[in-house]
Amino acid sequence: MLAALAVPLIGTAPASAQPLPPACSSSHLSSFDYAQVKHTTKYVTVVYVNTSPDVCVLRGYPDIVMFGPRGPIHSTQRNVFPASNKTVVLPPNGEAGFVLWFRDVPVVGVDPGTGCAHALDLHATIATSGPADLTVQYAVNLALCNDARFLVTALQHGVPKP
Repeated sequence: MLAALAVPLIGTAPASAQPLPPACSSSHLSSFDYAQVKHTTKYVTVVYVNTSPDVCVLRGYPDIVMFGPRGPIHSTQRNVFPASNKTVVLPPNGEAGFVLWFRDVPVVGVDPGTGCAHALDLHATIATSGPADLTVQYAVNLALCNDARFLVTALQHGVPKP
C-alpha cells in the first residue's frame, strides 16, 4: 500500500522545477517610495511596479548605499528575514518592494566625531536583466549613528508594511 502512494509523487514535478519568467529589465520598472516614523524608528518603503506587458522576476535583497555631503557613507546593511529572500514574480502592473528601517535621530548637531554621519541621499539598487541594474535615488535627512547600521528586508510581493 505504501508503494502505491509513492508512485504519484515520483511522477509529479516539484513546483520549483517550473521555468521562471525572465528577470525584470530596468526599462520596464518604475518606482516610488514613502517614509514614516513610528516612535524613534524611521521606515522607508520602496516599491517597484512592472510597467511592461510581460511577466518578469525580481530576486533577493536590494543593495543600499547612503551618501552624505562628502560622498558615500560607510554604513552596514543588515539583511533581515532570510526566509523571505525569495523570487517575486511580477505580472503587468504588479508591485514588489522592500522596507529599510533605522533609528530616527535628529540631524541637528550631527558631528562625525561623535560617530554620527549626515546622510542626504539613499541609493537603492536591485539586480535586473539587461544592460544595467536599477538604481533609484531618494532624498533623505538622516543621522546615521552607532556604526551607521540599518536593516533591510528582501523584496516582497505587493507593498510591504513596516
